[in-house]
Amino acid sequence: MVWTPELHHQFVEAVAHLGEKGAMPKAIVQLMNVDGLTRENVASHLQKYRLYLKRTSTTATATPPPPPPLPASRSAFLSSPARSSDVKHSRSCAKDGRTAFS
Repeated sequence: MVWTPELHHQFVEAVAHLGEKGAMPKAIVQLMNVDGLTRENVASHLQKYRLYLKRTSTTATATPPPPPPLPASRSAFLSSPARSSDVKHSRSCAKDGRTAFS
């Protein structure tokens, strides 16, 4: 069975019409009314479709929103060169002055 874009669209409309609880393979087959379409074809496609929906919904919620833009005063501070008096050595510096980022 090849799921053409038109057939898939009809499938999605049937699933939406039946709702989350009523979207069972037998009901979808009856609603779509396509010659040669079996309950097994629809069951397999429904399983893949539900996995796709689950994957896309978790991806959308798992991605954190981008950080807000910096205020003008902060961005000016970040773009100005650092002076040697502004730089403080931390414990992450090696004895020879190299940092972990060097």
